[in-house]
Amino acid sequence: MHRHQRRGVVHFHAIIRLDGIDPADPDAVIPPPAGLDVTDLTAAITTAVPGVRFTTDTHPTRRKGWVIGWGSPKGFDIRPITGSVNGHVTGTPSPRSDVCR
Repeated sequence: MHRHQRRGVVHFHAIIRLDGIDPADPDAVIPPPAGLDVTDLTAAITTAVPGVRFTTDTHPTRRKGWVIGWGSPKGFDIRPITGSVNGHVTGTPSPRSDVCR
């Protein structure tokens, strides 16, 4: 999900899942491989985020394009969420209104 913040910056929310998908039963939820948990997923995200960058094509007002990235680990908020049997997502809502509503 994305939206524009008051300061004019596009802001993204992403759900990164650790579970798998069964190609024969797309509605089934497959547990993650043994030994992997939310701590491992959080560590992988924290490691990857600072190095993910994209530079746009050139533009008349910015000949080298714009660098788009996720920012530093201080600039993102990782919150583990789980799904319940009835399909509702659980987790701790963010106290910052600019992160989630």
